[in-house]
Amino acid sequence: MISDEGLNSASLTLAVLAANWLAGQEELVAIPPKEIQSTPVFMKAEQLRMIFIMLVFALPCAVFFGGLSYTMIRRRTR
Repeated sequence: MISDEGLNSASLTLAVLAANWLAGQEELVAIPPKEIQSTPVFMKAEQLRMIFIMLVFALPCAVFFGGLSYTMIRRRTR
């Protein structure tokens, strides 16, 4: 028995591609690209300021001081 309860666009595409493959029409077997939906992100001014501070100041400082610490430890162990 065949029913269309679980039939959605993805499974229908899979069925068509499988039928094309079985028929020896490999040139028709291609996965269509997924549609991209844009979702806007809304932030408050406080959140935007915090992200700016983290990316412009905190992250570079963490990398700098981490590298400095690593260098100092390496020099001491020689």
